[in-house]
Amino acid sequence: MSYFSKLLMVICCLLPGCAANSKNLPELFAPDIVSTEGFQLGIAFLPDRKEVYFSEIGEGFSSSVIMVSREVDQQWQKPERISFAGKYRDLDVNISPDGNFMFFQSDRPLSGDKAKDWDIWISRRGPDGWEPPYNPGAPLNTDTTETFPISAGGKLYFSSDRTGGLDIYSVDWHGEVTGVAEPLPTPLNTEQSDSNAFMEVGENFMIISSDAYPDHLGAGDLYIHLRQEGHWTPAIHLPFLNTSYREFAPSVSPDGQWLYFTSNRPRDEQTEPVKGDIYRIKMEVLLSKVKTTAQN
Repeated sequence: MSYFSKLLMVICCLLPGCAANSKNLPELFAPDIVSTEGFQLGIAFLPDRKEVYFSEIGEGFSSSVIMVSREVDQQWQKPERISFAGKYRDLDVNISPDGNFMFFQSDRPLSGDKAKDWDIWISRRGPDGWEPPYNPGAPLNTDTTETFPISAGGKLYFSSDRTGGLDIYSVDWHGEVTGVAEPLPTPLNTEQSDSNAFMEVGENFMIISSDAYPDHLGAGDLYIHLRQEGHWTPAIHLPFLNTSYREFAPSVSPDGQWLYFTSNRPRDEQTEPVKGDIYRIKMEVLLSKVKTTAQN
């Protein structure tokens, strides 16, 4: 057995609940409840997977509101706006592995009413729900763009254009931001804009969306980097997930069973692209197909 095959087996074993299944193609998530005729972006779950959060995007990106749907009797309920959302644009929501913090990108101001550049904001989950969010400032945020926060492995990963083009950074996170924002190494960062990077909670792989590679099919394709003996592989294309449209905003469920992503591909027999739906595929299927793709 090759080292690559062994690596994929180890990663699959590290993902809780990774088991055999018959779902080999991406499927629409919660159709007509979460995935509707509107534009749904990104997705994040509480650890018990009983609440799912996503952003509802308004026409022309005029608004972006974080919504929550709750599972009752194995059925997702009609989404509701979370308590602090609505006035400003909030998106790219992520929940910490312990479920105690919500991270998201927002243009809300530090003071007054005038919208700011994109920063990452944090809300703590209290006894009565999500508390008013706060901006942690430097070293996480700057006077440029910070986007797509992901909490994993005692770090907060995000993208920023503080030195020019978008690169992926990390800062230490243990209930508060500490340390210095460090750019991730090559090949995770490239000479192109690097964003939409989901770091797996065990830091065994990172999934990105990019149109910078020559094998991309559409306006943004999903790729995966695998961690091998402390080093990262070059980006591996995931053609079985991608279309000639756009696939982006990847995330993995807290139990490690599913990859979720947003796509504007047409539904079923339709020919026109949608604004944005949320799809999912079993992680075991994805990793098996990654093995096959890498060996061809």
